[in-house]
Amino acid sequence: MVSIDFYMNETCRRAHLVLPPTHIFESGNYELVLGAFAVRPFARYSPPILPLPAGARDDWEILSELAARIVGPNHPWLGEWVRRRGARAPEAVIDLLLRTGRHGLRLKDLSQHPHGKDLGPLVPAMQERVHTEDRRVHLAPAVFLAELPRLERWVDAPPAPLVLIGRRHLRSNNSWMHNLRPLVKGPSRAQLLMHPLDATARGVVARSRVRVRSSAGEVDVDVEVTDSVRPGVVSMPHGFGHEAGGLRLAANLGPSVNAITDDQTVEPVLGNSILSGVPVKVEPVPT
Repeated sequence: MVSIDFYMNETCRRAHLVLPPTHIFESGNYELVLGAFAVRPFARYSPPILPLPAGARDDWEILSELAARIVGPNHPWLGEWVRRRGARAPEAVIDLLLRTGRHGLRLKDLSQHPHGKDLGPLVPAMQERVHTEDRRVHLAPAVFLAELPRLERWVDAPPAPLVLIGRRHLRSNNSWMHNLRPLVKGPSRAQLLMHPLDATARGVVARSRVRVRSSAGEVDVDVEVTDSVRPGVVSMPHGFGHEAGGLRLAANLGPSVNAITDDQTVEPVLGNSILSGVPVKVEPVPT
């Protein structure tokens, strides 16, 4: 197993080899994925902020050379040839896509628009995207309709007495900022939120320690009793649980919600993992 990361974490500790990539400030960026969800088209290229250190390689360079070594002969010169031939390859690909796109842009044009270039309002594209014989969008194919009875039985099943939902924090950015002291100081954010009615019924006291148990496992976590969640629901943030990753500061922030998220619990029709609304039990931790 090979991991690509510039510091050790819970995933890297399982790898046989850890390859350090460039930092995000040392690599250019063009938004391809999230741009498809924009309510107004735009194009923006962000060049590297910092110069590339000697010997540093971007993710695409690491993956390209790994691929070359796997599928080709293991010659020392091969990796160097891949690096030379692939210099600025991502920028060349982006430039090609921009030139052949609807707006006929060039990558160098975007250097004059550091905050992005507005490409105008969205335009209808149904005739370009829909290729069915009747030129209509088929929202109820037979294979979906046949599954409705099974889906209805699942939806109508009685809910669990207590379910766990997640939440996220702006200063966490998932888990990226958990090893920076200025961003983790202050009150703990890795707490379980619980409604007062549920806490009273289970003998849970505010600002105490509780054990959260599911079919997958259990964790101990500090609890905050609050009416910001509804009865029957407890909330625990994702992105914590760094005890095994070797991060000294982040290791003390709180447990991982993954430990009590059952990977065998899936939505019955499409098979998607269910990561919210997980049935749990909560009880005080014995002192």
